[in-house]
Amino acid sequence: MAAKRIAKSAFNWTALAERVPEEQQHLYQAFKAKSDGYLRKVFSYPENPPPIDFAMYRSRLSNPALVDQFEKSYKSFTVPFPKEHLTPQIDAEERQAKDEVEGFIRESKERIEGFKQEVRSPFCNGSFRTFAG
Repeated sequence: MAAKRIAKSAFNWTALAERVPEEQQHLYQAFKAKSDGYLRKVFSYPENPPPIDFAMYRSRLSNPALVDQFEKSYKSFTVPFPKEHLTPQIDAEERQAKDEVEGFIRESKERIEGFKQEVRSPFCNGSFRTFAG
């Protein structure tokens, strides 16, 4: 019953553990333990709150119209589930970062090729000033 609430937001802890550096494993373990504690706490609560027995309150209170008003307000009240609006922004930032990394790799390969060309030139064709300056 409670698993349905969390199933949509399941997280791949194994994939994250593979990416955490060895020197930060203790921080990862602490973070995961805290997350598991929160998850256990969520699972300890029922999926839906227990129903309110408005009939019992009507029989015990001198003003049943007040109970009717509370019941009407209670049944009409809904908590909207927040709409997810950040994924497109995160995806755009990911694409931008990927483009920047690809550009950096391309520039680095060009620099490496330039350095390889410099290394290939024979040392005997220059003076000390050519290599020192």
